This record gives sequence, structure tokens and C-alpha cells, in this order.
Amino acid sequence: MTTTLLLHGLVHRSLRHTIESLRRNVIAPLERLGPVEIFFHSWDVAEVRNPRAGETDAVLDASVIEELLPEAKGLIEPQEEYIRTMDWERLSRRNPMRHCTSGEEAAALTLRNYLLALESQQRAWRVFEENRTSSSPGLVVATRADLRFLDELEVPQVLVAAARSVSALHSPLLGADRPEVGPCPRGGGGQACPPSLWVPKFHAWGGVNDRFAIGNEEAIRIWSHRMAFAEEWLERAKGESAEWLLMKWLEKNRVKVGFMDFTFQRIRANGKVADRDRDLKPRPLPQSQSNGQTQERFLILAREAGTMTEQLIRVLNPLGKVEVIVDRPMDNSFASAVTDRSYIHLNDGEAAGFGGLMSKSGPFPKITAWSRAFAHLARTLEDEEAVWFVEDDVAGDVDSFAALVAATRAKQADLSALDIRTRHEDAHWPWWSYADGILPCPARAFQPLCRLSGRLIRAVLDFQKRHQRFTFHEVLFASLAQEKGMSWLDWRKDVATKDLVTEFLYRPDVARIQRGVSHPVKDPDLHRAICTQTPLREGRRQRAACEGWSILADDYDFLADWCRKQGFRHVVEFGPGDSTLALLDAGCQVVSYEHDIGWLKKSLERFRSETEVEILHLPEGDLPELPAIAPDCVLVDGPPYREGQTMSRLGPCEWALRVCGCFLLHDTRRDGEIATLVEMERRGMQVTRVPTAKGLALVVDPKIRPELAQEELLFSTYGHRFSSPWLDQDLASWRLRFGSKQPYRMLTTAVADIAEASALLNLFFPHPASEIHAVAMANGQPEAPDGSRSTSGKIHWYDGEAREVLAWMIAGEGFWEGFDFIHLAGSVDGPAFLGDACQAWSLLKPGGLMMLEADLASAAALDAFSGTFQVSWTEVVKEKGRLLVRKR
Repeated sequence: MTTTLLLHGLVHRSLRHTIESLRRNVIAPLERLGPVEIFFHSWDVAEVRNPRAGETDAVLDASVIEELLPEAKGLIEPQEEYIRTMDWERLSRRNPMRHCTSGEEAAALTLRNYLLALESQQRAWRVFEENRTSSSPGLVVATRADLRFLDELEVPQVLVAAARSVSALHSPLLGADRPEVGPCPRGGGGQACPPSLWVPKFHAWGGVNDRFAIGNEEAIRIWSHRMAFAEEWLERAKGESAEWLLMKWLEKNRVKVGFMDFTFQRIRANGKVADRDRDLKPRPLPQSQSNGQTQERFLILAREAGTMTEQLIRVLNPLGKVEVIVDRPMDNSFASAVTDRSYIHLNDGEAAGFGGLMSKSGPFPKITAWSRAFAHLARTLEDEEAVWFVEDDVAGDVDSFAALVAATRAKQADLSALDIRTRHEDAHWPWWSYADGILPCPARAFQPLCRLSGRLIRAVLDFQKRHQRFTFHEVLFASLAQEKGMSWLDWRKDVATKDLVTEFLYRPDVARIQRGVSHPVKDPDLHRAICTQTPLREGRRQRAACEGWSILADDYDFLADWCRKQGFRHVVEFGPGDSTLALLDAGCQVVSYEHDIGWLKKSLERFRSETEVEILHLPEGDLPELPAIAPDCVLVDGPPYREGQTMSRLGPCEWALRVCGCFLLHDTRRDGEIATLVEMERRGMQVTRVPTAKGLALVVDPKIRPELAQEELLFSTYGHRFSSPWLDQDLASWRLRFGSKQPYRMLTTAVADIAEASALLNLFFPHPASEIHAVAMANGQPEAPDGSRSTSGKIHWYDGEAREVLAWMIAGEGFWEGFDFIHLAGSVDGPAFLGDACQAWSLLKPGGLMMLEADLASAAALDAFSGTFQVSWTEVVKEKGRLLVRKR
């Protein structure tokens, strides 16, 4: 559902003083309902005279609208042309403004400003009708822009429900049968209609407040078009107010009005509050909020105690009561180290009846830490408590968590989470079946981290008593909140919190240190680094240029991720730069050698605040003595080979093998580096080329570093030929670059039999919960209940054309954006392969990888696919016949 915000009048008059409250208290609540479009009409006035408001010769600048509301579409027109069209002598004869001003001049100016405002309302509506992008009826807010909103707008639920119902029914083909969306119909049914227009209940002055309104489109259209009625009124006015006029106009058009407890102040061009508004205060909070007694309680959910739970305890302890709910009791050695911590384990018997909070999409037992947490809360929840649920792969530094908690507490929403959507807004979410039959108002949220008010927790516990079970928490909490008219806060949409939840994904894993709260962070060392922000308080990834003369973005990500996974702590590099930042991001201590004096000086200045890096001068052609640190790996980067040489950087490469038995070589697509790698292979070194845009290669002496050679040896002795040439030729490279030990769900059309599917799982995604779904496999295994054929629940294969299977998946349940990795091989004609790729894109998770291999018959499909979808991905590898991308 699209919501529209209409601004009118002198929009730029006080916008600098009101924009913050407009965004925080009006736009942000509307964004929770869906997209918001902003339109405006403003008079092009450089100076304002308003004696009633105490403004004389205030200088205005209309460019402030574009500066502060760049997303708004509107029209700025000279008001003098309109003023010349009005019969002011006739309209001023019985000027009712004399009753609220002193003197004829002031009354005349006030009347003129009032009629200019009414005309601007009509013109703002015209801008909306001419520029709107959504044809479905929605909600509209019409307001002056010179208001400082003291409360957050609580959109009346009756308006939301009616708008969603009408939006769902709306069609251009309905014609005269289109549902009534405005005033109550004739025939006596009006009294039963809910209000279609809502206004603030203060400053009515014998009518209704005319500065702000929210309603359906027809009601706001009527609200905006009262100029002719006002002109008629002025000819016989007897001192009635403008608010009285609005009330009569709405009555004439049978618009039923509702009243909101929603307060704001009029702000003058100089930033001062209007005299009559100075005593206005925000609406009183409920008692539990106004007395400041709401207590924040944190439940960390984990399979078992460990360094990640300990780190979260340290971060959250200053913010409230912290408890850790674990699935497995602590062993004695760990328990003795944390005797002052509140680790709680309820066995399955104690949590009986509280199961089902996790989905069935992974290897989750019926009773998990989520279930144990609610069984614990059923016994211990106190009055005035709000509870945060924090899965242990959430990470964040103290400052970011404190800011998120403070901003969330100030909102006092019943549910605070990410990506909160109703079923109508997100019909393709794959897990709606968990709501069927038991939750009448389906909604969902992404909740590795979430906050529930006490009354929502009690509603969840009441659900358990009535049903003696739970359903998936991502649909349960939001659905109950919507059913019971409770409020929610989507952190990603709120201006106060959206920058605090920086990298919050379903998958893949977070791979770098950054500020803010992140998920999922599976690596304990990275988790600790994010939580402590030491020594990276500003975030190094943002400081990397990743330009053509240096390492590129995919090199950076690989270096940081791979060194972190290997547990490297000490690295020597030849050539400081962005690669130094990547190594520091991985938690490494770095010694870097540079031969160029000019670049050395720049690097020393660039890294002077970094305590974990030492940059030393090394004349070109020289090799260093043994470094002060014993390196786990050496990175060799630098200029191409010099004249008279055939191999680039051979000396540093040989030095690296002597010192630590391995090195990474950068720019391996250049002739000199290619020659160096050929020489390394001739000497018996294991060379694994990493497929980045500029090329990296890992060179290992298996005699010195058998632990690094062991995995590569697995590839060479596996004894299986893959049907995909890309994988078969560079299997070790792809595994090194993209394999994951986390649960992965893969879809492929590029394997020939069960042995090949098993090989992909074992080599790329060895986690026991990983799955592979393979299309067009030719063997006679029996079909599984889901229509596929499966082996132990890990391998599923489907006979038939890829387009048929992919279409079935799109229409089915549990597949939409359900795959972490998709591999399509082009063994069909170009149009068919393009169709397969487009369908598969809908099945790929955000953050997931898609690998496309095109043969001669389908090569053109890659260009067509790129031209359509490239704005939706981060390019990883693109070369003739091959494309590997990560979905944004």
C-alpha cells in the first residue's frame, strides 16, 4: 500500500525548523505501512508578512525544499498572478478575520494568506494526481509544512484496514463497481460508516482543526477543495472561524470525521513557536512509559555457551538485565569460568508445550533456545518489562547497541524488529503457511534481534495456553501485534535507527568489521572484533579506494575473509595499500615493505594511527632479513616485471616460501605473474588460482605447510570429473573463493548424477544441513513427498525441463528467494537459457551467489541477462561465457 504526503502553502517558510519532526513523527510511521510518495505546492515568496503571526519581512529561500526534501515532487508558483484574479473587495466586506486580528490591514493580510492556503491545497492535489506512480487507492496525509510535530503519528487502524481492502479490490476494470472510498453512501447507511478522515482533536475553535488531516483519497480530495465554498461563506460570514467552515464543508459532503490525540505547534519563519501553541505538550504516555519504569531485559539465545555469548554479555550488561538461554548445559570447565553469569538451561521436559518457534527449513529441533526462553518468561516476566531476544550470531559494539536500545525504548513500540510486512505487502514470503488457520491477521518480521513489549509477550504466552504450542516466531509475533492493534517499529525504516543496523542479512555471513549491529556473524574472532571495535572504531573497509592501480573490491573481500577463516595472526606483505587494510580487518598484525620513497611516505601517513602495522623501506631488488614476526602468510604485490625479466616478483616469492612455506600473489592475469606461477608449479608447489577480477593465487609448499596443502590435495585425489568445465578445471579455486562451512541450499542444472551432486556438497558446502536441488538428472530414484526425489533429505533432484521445474518452484512454497547458491549451465538455446536465468533469479536469496555458464548456443543470453539485472547484483566474475554474481 502506497501512502501519499501532500504539503501546501509556503512550504519553505519554516521547513528548516520542522523537517526533523516531519521525518521522525510523520514520514517514518507512514513508511511502516509501505512506500511513501511526497508531493507539494508552494507559493514562490521571498519575503513573508503575517502580522497575526508576528512575522514582518522574513526572508525565505524556496531552494530549501529540494535541499531538505529531495524525494518530493512539486510545483512552486508566483502568488501574485493568483492574487490578481481574486475579487478582494467582495471577499473582504464581511471579513471574519477581523475577530482574530487587530486592525483592517492585519485582517486583510490574514484573509489573503488563508485563501492562498486553500488554493495551494487544491493545486497540491493536482500535482499528486498528475505525478502519482501508484494507481491503487491508498491513504493520504495533507498538512502544512510549518508544523513541529510533538507526537509520533499513530495511523488509525480502521483507515489502514479499509485502505488495504480497497487497494486489494481496486482495478481499472471495476469502473462503476469500484468500492466506495470516501464519504458514507446515501440511504441511511452513513451512521454505520467508520470515519474516512481523521484530524487532531485540539484547537477546533468551534469546528475541526484545519492544519492536518489523514484519510482515504476521496476524503482528502474533498478536504482539499473547499475554496468555492469558502468564497460563498465570506459573502455572508458572521464571525465564524475557518475551522467552523471546514466542519460545515465536511458535513455537506457527508465525510465522517474521527479525532486523534496528535499534537503539533505552528513554527514561524524565524523558528519561534506561535503564541497560542506555546503551552501545547506531547500527548501523555501510558503510565508504564511516563513514569520511566519500563525495564529493558535481554535474553541471549544460543545452542551452547561460548566466547560469543560472553562477548554479548559484556556489551549488553550496561543496558539492562542479561540472561543467556542455552540448549545445552555448560560443561564444567566453561561453567567454572562464568560463575557470575546467568546461564539458564531448561530441559525439554520443562519446555514441553513451548515448541515450534523455529521454522522447518533447517535442522531445527522442535524445542530450541527460543522455546526455552518463553518457558522461562512464563515463570519470571515482571510488570513494566520489555524483553530483547538476541541470537548469539548478532554482533555490535557497545555504542551502537546503546543507541539502538535508547531509540527503540523512546518509541515504545510493542514489536521492534526488521523488515516487518503484512501478508498483503509481501505475498511471496515462503513461510505464510505457519499462519494459516490460527492467525487471522498475518504479518511477519526478520527477528534474529527483536524487542517485545510486556503486553505482546503476554499475548504470545496466551497463544501458547490456547493452542498448547507455538508457530514460527517470525510470523507469530507480528501477526499477534497486528491482530490486537499493537504498534511496531521497523528499525530499517526509522530515521533514528536505520543506520544502527548496518549489515543485517539472512545470508551470507558478515565478513568484515564495521560499526553498528550485524547478523549473521558466525566467526568468533570477527564477532569479538565487531563487538569491541578494536582497533577499528571507524571501519577500514570504507577507507579502501579499491581502484584499478590497487587491489579491487573482490580482492579485498577475499583477503579479509580468507585470512580470518585460516586464523592468521601475522602477515608480511610486499607493497602497502588497500591490501593492508584488508589484512588489518582480518585481525592480522602486518609488516609491509615498500621500495618507492614517495609511496612509502604516503603509506606512513595513511597508517600512522594503526598500531598493528609496521611499514619499512626495502630498496628494489633487495630482500628483507627475517622479520620480527613469524608470518603465517606473505602477500606479494607490486609493479609488473622490469625490463630484462621474464617473471614478476620472483625474489619475494622465493623468500616467502623459505620463511613460511606459502604466499598469495596478486595480479595473476599479467604475463609476468603468470610466468612466476608456471615456475612455481614446475618446482612442485601447489598453485590455486583465485578467480577475482585482477587475479590472486595461493602458492603452497606442501612439505612446509601440509595443513594448507591438505584441502587442495583433496581436490586432486577426489577422482571425480565434473560435467561443468568451469568447475572441473578450477575446482580448488572456486572452493577456496566461495565455499562455505555454514548450511547452504544450492540449486543447479549443471550436475549429471548423484555422485556429482554429493561431490559438490562435500567439497563446497559440507555442513550436514546443506541441501542440493538438481534439475534434469537421469536416474530412477523414487519421488519424495514434495515432488522431488531425495537422498537422506540432502540431495533432491527433478526430472524435466528446467523452465518447468523452476516455474513450479516459483509457484510452490519455500523456494522463493530460498537458495544461497544457484548454478545454471547453458546447454539449451539462448532464449531458453535466458528464461531459466530470469526465473532462477527470483529463487536466489539476497546476498546469494548465481553462477551462469553459457555455451556457444546460449552465450548471447548472458549479455541480455546482464542488461536486465545488473543493477541488482554486485559483480564478482565476468568473462567470456562465464558470469558469477552476488545478489544485492
